[in-house]
Amino acid sequence: MNKPAGVAFIGAGFISYLHLFAVRSNPNLKLLAIASQSKEVAEHRARIFDAAPYTFSNLGDMLARKDIDIVFVLSPNSLHAEHALAAIRAGKHLVIEKPLAITLAEAKKVTETATAAGVSIGYAENQVYSPLLLKAREMIADGALGAVKSALGFCGHGGPPPNGWFRKPQFAGGGAHLDLGSHTLESVLFLTGKPPIKRVKSCVLAEAPDGGIDGKGEAVLETKDGVEITCVSSWLETEESFHYEVQGEKGRLRAAFSPPPQFLTFYHADGEVENIDIPAQFDMRLNRYLASGGYVGQVEDFERCFRTGEIPMESALDGERVLRILTAGYLSAREKRPLDLTSPLPMEKTPIQIWLGT
Repeated sequence: MNKPAGVAFIGAGFISYLHLFAVRSNPNLKLLAIASQSKEVAEHRARIFDAAPYTFSNLGDMLARKDIDIVFVLSPNSLHAEHALAAIRAGKHLVIEKPLAITLAEAKKVTETATAAGVSIGYAENQVYSPLLLKAREMIADGALGAVKSALGFCGHGGPPPNGWFRKPQFAGGGAHLDLGSHTLESVLFLTGKPPIKRVKSCVLAEAPDGGIDGKGEAVLETKDGVEITCVSSWLETEESFHYEVQGEKGRLRAAFSPPPQFLTFYHADGEVENIDIPAQFDMRLNRYLASGGYVGQVEDFERCFRTGEIPMESALDGERVLRILTAGYLSAREKRPLDLTSPLPMEKTPIQIWLGT
């Protein structure tokens, strides 16, 4: 039996727990190290995770370890590019949480540096790995809906903690439209076959109640084939709701992702309503959310691709494209006009800087 690949986490926040359990579910992976900004947090997580503690200040020591093969970048958004580039230079494969970076220049540098170094990157968009969306995509690809006419994605909840880095523009790079919008956009693109986006027809952003960052975004996109895609992402909801709908010639498919239980419903054009069984591709006893949320399948895909040299279903190029479309949305909202995706975009500014004009 081959020795499991060694894994290290850069970042020890809430999301690290979800990735930890997904890594532990895979016999081909073993978590060896975890780094945090705080020495105390690193040591605390290391005890829980059974891994060696490091801080961001001695990250080089962790990345120099020969037994570490894969690095998960789970740090605040503003540090994604810095930490990814350090890991790439150390020759490690990468899993990068969304967003890939907070500026288009950073994202471009990460993808180009990884390509030049022969390093693979998995873009951690978990929802598209869920059995729910995989089944929905399979049905659409097999022609259940006929030609796709339009699509809608909605991701909303009450927002991150008020004092956390997610609400600080210098660390987050953007608010709900960047945070939840990364999920909304890539999930809808995945369901519709990742079509090229021609333009942002409109984008409206609403400021969060505590100010300084967007609390809700609604973007309407148009593909090169004329399909209209609407993405709504909100921190202003009283209840959590993540759902996706694709309308075609033969009916409408609705995937209710969250809160559980998940449902996949086919509304046929003739009026019939069909509830579709969602296959349990993973052992749901492990952790129902990790399996149904896509974390288990995501790690499984990344590990296999890193081992075989294949391109993951979600790669750095997907992350770069998502950031470009979302950035265009912020500019469209700022200028209150449609924006063609061939138009030049600010490369060095974060989405929130573009919207606020700073």
